[in-house]
Amino acid sequence: MSEPGPRVAAWFGIIADLLGEPLYEMPHQLILEQIAQTFSVTAIGHSSSDSVGRQQLIVHPHDVLTAFVELDEWLNGRAHELHPLIRWHAITRDPRPTTMERVPTALVSTRDRRPLISSLKEYEVEQQVAISYRLSGASHQAYVLGRARTDFSDDDVVVARHVQRALIGLDRQVSTIRQLGGLRSAVIDVGLTAREASVLALLTAGFSSRGIARRLACAPRTVEKHLERVYRKLGVRDNVNAVRVAHAWSLVAEPSADSTPSRPANTATSHNRVVQRNV
Repeated sequence: MSEPGPRVAAWFGIIADLLGEPLYEMPHQLILEQIAQTFSVTAIGHSSSDSVGRQQLIVHPHDVLTAFVELDEWLNGRAHELHPLIRWHAITRDPRPTTMERVPTALVSTRDRRPLISSLKEYEVEQQVAISYRLSGASHQAYVLGRARTDFSDDDVVVARHVQRALIGLDRQVSTIRQLGGLRSAVIDVGLTAREASVLALLTAGFSSRGIARRLACAPRTVEKHLERVYRKLGVRDNVNAVRVAHAWSLVAEPSADSTPSRPANTATSHNRVVQRNV
């Protein structure tokens, strides 16, 4: 397996391009394809569950979907307790990617995990790692990688953790654009990128630079750089006048209730419920 550096660099180039686009949904197919290029896998799935228990599964390549569907009954039952990755995240509250092989047998014994492993071996996905980018309350969003026989390497886990951070930042921007009403035509006319528009929208909603950084999962210095470009494009010199111009020109929509700065989202660390379906 190659060193993690080049694989990580490729991801940040892709994420940087996506951050410049006015995305209202995560580009799952593109991300699944990029994961397939980054890791040696048999299949990758995007698994999601919302607060009322509705679940969705997208699998790449699509022709293995039937194999995964056959496991639904088992995965929606005993797997909640006996799937090593689910058990690990539920007990440790650690959202960082790890692999099934790295989960101690003290949490899920070899005997207890044997039925799942036996089923997964039939489809050559018994080695798994989950990259979760939203774990909050009863909902989750995660990409789950599967392959046969050989566990994911230490380098793979390092790359997965970098990819996780990049995906968290992208997901937060997508959520911010959607919650704040999307990108207006006036924003495009001014020449703001999607990232700059997200920063401006959060600024007008009352977030500080540090608050914006927490919301978008980036460094405060990065936010300051975005603000410098926003000021230049708006022809102002500070955040007060940037907010004034944004309102005067109707550059951003009024924020929704869950976009207020009183409690910035913290999807990187909150983990109140385990991922429901890891396949």
